[in-house]
Amino acid sequence: MILAAVAIFWLCDSVSKRRKSIGTLVLIVLVSSCILFGVGTHVWMLEKDCQMWSGEELEVAEWVRDNTASDAVFLTGSAHNHPIPSLSGRQRVMGYEGWLWSHGMNWTCINARKNAEIEMYKGDYTLVKAYGVDYVCICAHERAFASDNHFVINYSAFDDPTRFDLQFDEVVDGGCCRIYEVK
Repeated sequence: MILAAVAIFWLCDSVSKRRKSIGTLVLIVLVSSCILFGVGTHVWMLEKDCQMWSGEELEVAEWVRDNTASDAVFLTGSAHNHPIPSLSGRQRVMGYEGWLWSHGMNWTCINARKNAEIEMYKGDYTLVKAYGVDYVCICAHERAFASDNHFVINYSAFDDPTRFDLQFDEVVDGGCCRIYEVK
């Protein structure tokens, strides 16, 4: 914004008196273009359906709020818009990497935590206990996390009744969503 204002003042100052009318015309075209594109962008944004969470994800967050302790720790994918931390206020093992980095966390520490999450989803129960995880969520965000990080979630590890207790099993946004309580 500041650079645009500087450029306009520079254009006005650099144009000689003979070319003042050309400079004025260019300035009018630039300002009109900015207004036109700004209005077009706002119209496009108003027509576009920008949905952060589906109704089913809202229900998952409501279930979490109603059925888990307020200080419960969840193992989830690291999506910025995950409904459990965003809508239920529950803690998770690791948040969105971009936000953690931009708030000054060391990238090496972030990667170490992400690698630990990957190992937990591969079935490392020792890490689940070491990180104080109370619940494990496996929904669309976790499947995307696995795909993005090139690993496969070990679903059979979470079917072990001596370690995990299935608390929530619903279809959310066309896919299975499960929440396991850690024993």
